[in-house]
Amino acid sequence: MAENLCPSVSSVKRKYLRELNTSARHIYILKIGVRYLVLLGHGKIPTAFANLRSAVWEIENRENRTMIRKLYNYMENTWIDSLLWPPKVWSVFMQEVRTTNDVEGWHTHLANHAGFSISSKGLNLYILLEVLYEEAIQVDIYTKMLEQGQQLRRQRKTFKELNLKLFGLWNDYSKQKITTAELLEQCADIYTKFNAIKYAKTANDARLFELETE
Repeated sequence: MAENLCPSVSSVKRKYLRELNTSARHIYILKIGVRYLVLLGHGKIPTAFANLRSAVWEIENRENRTMIRKLYNYMENTWIDSLLWPPKVWSVFMQEVRTTNDVEGWHTHLANHAGFSISSKGLNLYILLEVLYEEAIQVDIYTKMLEQGQQLRRQRKTFKELNLKLFGLWNDYSKQKITTAELLEQCADIYTKFNAIKYAKTANDARLFELETE
């Protein structure tokens, strides 16, 4: 059964799932299942994926079954059996959750450093080289700061809490205190709540912006 192999998502959605017919529920769970395979160790991913895929045949509606089979065929060819993108490449097991904020922040820093030199046509090449050279000089300083145990950035509370919960589950999983299905289920719960909080904050920020501009 698919329910034994992939997360059943958060308790917030359990009532919604109960109201779905059997076929729709299988589709929903199978889609959720592949989403969280990335949180498994790369050696566990092929087996978990194969178990999930075997549950596709339980979908009664032929059209829906064909649609999910195409999804799993794509996953298998592109991410499971691929020589270019095997599970070892994309598994994030025991790794901190990271975003592109650092890259975007560095880009903003460079843009501010260049100042009014940026025109509608972009940044002049010679000015860009000068800015990059000055930035490269700072590498030695950053290296020394890291060696002294100093942090170059502050991690947001929400991401810190997310990482603590994930590493707690991963440690329990490594010690065989929880099964693969339990790990995926609890990870799904964590991410559902995390995304709900993140969405709520984004919505509130947008509303505050609207109030300020009215």
